[in-house]
Amino acid sequence: MKPTIALVACTAIICVTLLELYALSLGHDGALLLSSVGAIFAFAGAAIGFKIAGR
Repeated sequence: MKPTIALVACTAIICVTLLELYALSLGHDGALLLSSVGAIFAFAGAAIGFKIAGR
């Protein structure tokens, strides 16, 4: 995995997390938001796993 992919993944995690926190502060339903955050972290975990396995 190229470093640029890891950088994009980390940036996406940060942006989504900030967006979720902003939406929660506005009083939106947190269940769907938190499940989408979980999906992002699962994707990032898989990307890191593939990077380690590729060595």
